[in-house]
Amino acid sequence: MKKVALLLVLLVVLGACSPWNQDTPTSITDMGPVNDSEEEAVSAPTNPTFLAFADAFIHEQILQSPLNASFTYGDLEAEGLGELMYELDDATMENSFEAIERLKVVQSDLYAYDYDELTAQEKGIYELLDYQLDVAISGEDFLLYYNTFNPSFGLHVLLPLTLSQIELETPLEVEAYMSRINQVPETLIEAIEVEKLKAEASLLLPAELYEVTIEQINEMIADGPGNFMLYLSVVARIDSVDFLSDVEKDSYKNQCLTIVKESILPVYETMARDLNRIKAFDTNTLGTSEWRGNEDYYEWLIYQYTSYDLSIRELRSWLTTELSATQREMSVYIDRHPELFDQLGALSDFNYATIEEAYAASEAIYEEHFDDYNINLASEAVIPAYLVDHLPGGFYFPTSIDWQDYGTMYLPEESYSNLDIDTFTTLLHENVPGHHMYYSILYNSNVPFVQKMSDWDPYSEGWAVYVQNYAFEAIGLEDEALVYLEIYFKYAYISEMLRDIHVHVDGASKDEIIDELMGQGSNYESAEKSYNRMLANPGEVFQYYYSFLKIEDYRAMFEESYKDNFNEKAFHHFMLKNINMPFTTMDRLIKEALAVN
Repeated sequence: MKKVALLLVLLVVLGACSPWNQDTPTSITDMGPVNDSEEEAVSAPTNPTFLAFADAFIHEQILQSPLNASFTYGDLEAEGLGELMYELDDATMENSFEAIERLKVVQSDLYAYDYDELTAQEKGIYELLDYQLDVAISGEDFLLYYNTFNPSFGLHVLLPLTLSQIELETPLEVEAYMSRINQVPETLIEAIEVEKLKAEASLLLPAELYEVTIEQINEMIADGPGNFMLYLSVVARIDSVDFLSDVEKDSYKNQCLTIVKESILPVYETMARDLNRIKAFDTNTLGTSEWRGNEDYYEWLIYQYTSYDLSIRELRSWLTTELSATQREMSVYIDRHPELFDQLGALSDFNYATIEEAYAASEAIYEEHFDDYNINLASEAVIPAYLVDHLPGGFYFPTSIDWQDYGTMYLPEESYSNLDIDTFTTLLHENVPGHHMYYSILYNSNVPFVQKMSDWDPYSEGWAVYVQNYAFEAIGLEDEALVYLEIYFKYAYISEMLRDIHVHVDGASKDEIIDELMGQGSNYESAEKSYNRMLANPGEVFQYYYSFLKIEDYRAMFEESYKDNFNEKAFHHFMLKNINMPFTTMDRLIKEALAVN
């Protein structure tokens, strides 16, 4: 369950904090839904030079990735960026190192501004730029540590999926798209060359993970060029347009088929062979715990996913203490409410027979717990059957910044006609009130451009995990069961973070982790899938679960401060008002807001 973005170069998408005026409200209970009058009340910044600097930086940063430029600006030709329509991203290591050097210059320019002289809004922007620039620059030593061909979302899957999101609305866009398809083999070859550098540096994944990736690649091309996912998406989009004649449509489809047959599929075959060769010399059995500098790398990931400069020891100590406290709380609660498990039995029987029923339930959740932001549902797409076994159970491509291309949720085909509790929580996570609402609000806000382009995954993923737990209210569980589930999920999430440390720092074996997961109720297949994803994506769990716990903590702080006057919708509005801020800055903003109360 995740939001998907394609990063072929070292691209730091930066921005400021708030979709709306960041002036601290006199009372959180006074905050209502955004409307035209509120947006018009946003005062002009006292230092436009700083915002001009920030906007110019983010614009230039976006242009480093032609694909990101397409999703950001939509009509590149209208923006005077028509040449980028014909290009794909540069996936070479040289490009990544050059990007780091550019960011060092920007960081130096940022420090030329006097923080104390900035407005409240500008200070938020400054803090976010400072943090994300520091993350990127301090990660220079770890550029080869990224797992490009991991089985949960490797480039071999992500590149064709991303290209399939691009709208074809004019003859020129179709022509440019064909140029991009022609460049897919070059991009994949660049990525394979980086993988060879990883092998030389002894920074490989365990061979077993490469076997899964090779299996994916072979399954993607097994049915020939006419069934390759990128070709099928081109056919569907070409057939749907009305600005091309039938002859022109056939010509473009034939052109795409030829590219896939003669260029793309042969490169997929080459990727499989090269990964097989790499795998043959791969002695790694435990993943990142065997890499040089693995603890430094892991602490950098902690910084990236939490915004706090924590050591492994500090984080592990805090998580262990929290786990013990939560385990005691859960045990006491079970003793006090022995009828719980009869109530929880309803979860196994829960089912929505149609997606329409699930949408109606999500709409009810939205209306009860959130202000009306005038958000439509995301578009629907199906995860290809041959990818279901290894990809997350659902994922989301964000809406475009102009709302013209309005976001896409991917689920397995059967999930659209048979939604159990797991699938329903996934729908809330990816759609409304999860990722789709989050990005729709962000991009429809009347704020400086740099704010709209802030994209800090931990805030987004933490929010999506937070809202998915409303699924259990929707199915009518008793209050005792809801409280228990709240405690249980906290326990499960903390356990998962400690497990990640155990895998990537301590070098826990696959058998040890799978036995642990099966002891908690997983079957072998799902336990192996969970282990493989964790092994290939070190620290990823923190952007989901640490962030969720932070949002829960913020809510508890507001509930304690406002007591009987606590307004749930107003709290959610506050969190959405400060979208994408690192938690180090959110700590300050919340302290200031509560000081007023």
